[in-house]
Formats: sequence, structure tokens, C-alpha cells
Amino acid sequence: MAPWPDPFAMTTLIWFRNDLRVADNPALSAACENGRVVACFVISAEQWRSHDVGDRRLAFLGRSLNALSGELAKLGIPLEIVDAPRFVDVPGALLGLAKSLGVDRLVFNAEYPINEKRRDDAVRQTMAANDIDVACAHGGATLPPGMVVTKKATPYSVFSPFKRRWLECLQPDQIRPLPTPHPQGEPVPAVKLDSLGGVSLELLADDWPAGERAAMRRLDGFVESVADRYAVDRDHPSVRGTSKLSAYLSVGALSSNQCLHAAAQHNGGRLRGGAADAWIDELIWRDFYRHVTALFPHVS
Repeated sequence: MAPWPDPFAMTTLIWFRNDLRVADNPALSAACENGRVVACFVISAEQWRSHDVGDRRLAFLGRSLNALSGELAKLGIPLEIVDAPRFVDVPGALLGLAKSLGVDRLVFNAEYPINEKRRDDAVRQTMAANDIDVACAHGGATLPPGMVVTKKATPYSVFSPFKRRWLECLQPDQIRPLPTPHPQGEPVPAVKLDSLGGVSLELLADDWPAGERAAMRRLDGFVESVADRYAVDRDHPSVRGTSKLSAYLSVGALSSNQCLHAAAQHNGGRLRGGAADAWIDELIWRDFYRHVTALFPHVS
């Protein structure tokens, strides 16, 4: 086990968003490199509702936050819940928390839609004005936007050529998931939410258990028993032919790298030429969508 960080070293605040996991989380790994780490999550219920976020998603998000808090607590990292009704309220809310904690640095994983990018730009400006460093990682895409471009250095707008170039650009170590960071101290109390945005977290709890442990169990089960027939069975509602992982990927309890790594292992250590090819195509499409969203802002 790594030694405890120097209590007088840097204090880093990691801002969780759609990356609610401790394994394969580039921003968390960067935060834990030196000094003390504190985590936060910002609840922007008014903004979410204006984008038609429904009760079921809020309930699943709340359960996922509880699961994340439990995993962070084991690492000695407390999770602070911050209320900022709309994105415009986020910079001030985060600055207030950062000042109260004596934070030197803020880290987070990028989000690519236009409203989120504008919010993050405002956060950067607010933090810079208060001498707080900001670092951004890419935990939501295997190959970040801008890395897969045409020979003319322009972004792709059609999937098939994007996929071919994506496979050419990908290096084997880029789908090797990052480990969970070492604990930074003794366990701390975990957050326990009962509701989120006025919605009980019990909604569909039996059908959709939350957290990265539940996500990994579902991933393992899919790869072992469903992935081989995914290309055919996914089109038949009467059979269990899909992964049922979309909700976990959406809140980031599971990463695309973890999925790709599991699929490649199932394919005998390769990304092409195996039973899981059709599902791997869907994971590449997930990257493509993020590239389109980031590089063609009008899509948002």
C-alpha cells in the first residue's frame, strides 16, 4: 500500500459528473497523485429537468451517488454534495466549496455538449481568478475528440470511415483500465441520499441496482453468456439479447474502456475478428457520438 500523502501537500477537489466510479477514472487518478483529495458532485436539478431528465434517471443517479460515496469512503475520500439549481450557479457554488476546503486544484473529466462546455469554461475562469488550478481529463471517451481525424485533419461526420480510423489510431494500452487508487487515509463516513430532485431513490431499484460493482457484474454476465449472439439477438425483444449496460455507461459507473477491455478479452485479446465485434462497433459509435458533439457544436 502506498504511504499516506503529506498532510501539508496540495489539496485537490475532484468534481464528479457522469463518471461515477473509482476504477478507470483518469480524473480521480490524477487527483490522487499527490496530497489530500476531496470529492464533490453538483446537483443541478432545474437544469436537468429543463433537458427532460425524468424520475427514473434521477432515482438511478441518486443510487449511483450513494454507491460512489461508499467506494470513495473506503479510500478515505469524503464526498460533498453541492446544490446549484442551474449551470450558471455552478462556478460560484464550486468556488465556495473550494475556499471552505482550502483547495489548490480542481480536476474533472470532460463533458462535451455545448451547455456543459460553457459551464466548465465559466468554472475555469472563476477558479483562475482565485488562484486555483484546473485540470481536465477524458474519462468519457476512449480516444478523446480531436484524436481521430481525416487526412486533411478535419473531424469525421460519417461513422464507417471514423471506425476504420479509430481502430488504426488505437494503441493496445489505451483500453487497459486504470486501477482503483490507493487509499489516502482511514475510511470516512459515506453520503446516504434518500431522494434526488424530489424523487425517491427506491424507484426501479430492484430492476436497476446501482454502482460500479453492479455494473461490472452485469458486464461480466453479458460477455460470458450474451455477447456471442448480440449481433442477432439484439433485434428480438423476446430474448435477452442486449447488454443492459447503457444506464451504467450514462452515469459513468462503467467506462467504455472497461467494456472494450472485456470484449477484447472475450475476442481472444483482439478488437476485431471475434464474436463480440458487433458490440464493439456500438462502443466505437459511442466515441463517435462524443466526437461529433464536441467538434460540431451546432449538434447540441
